[in-house]
Amino acid sequence: MDIGELKIGLVKELLARIKEKFEEVDKESSKVKELRFLKQEKRICEEHIQIFKRTARESEYEGRVLIKEYKRSFNRLIRRRLIKSKRPPRMIGE
Repeated sequence: MDIGELKIGLVKELLARIKEKFEEVDKESSKVKELRFLKQEKRICEEHIQIFKRTARESEYEGRVLIKEYKRSFNRLIRRRLIKSKRPPRMIGE
């Protein structure tokens, strides 16, 4: 093979690898976006926490950024209670 020539198989393989890498990045960025817009709304805490955990794992967020998103995702009442309480509530009614 000359330097100026490319075999069709090599080009197809290269394109497949590029597509695979971009799909991984796109999937991760979609999960980050989903995590950033996730809200508790009318879900009970347990349900919201499970959804948050699953989305967080797929987003690959960690550390302080993840904690910030976690706090932000709860409704205002729960956020206030979490801030003021030594023992965080487990349900909205607590």
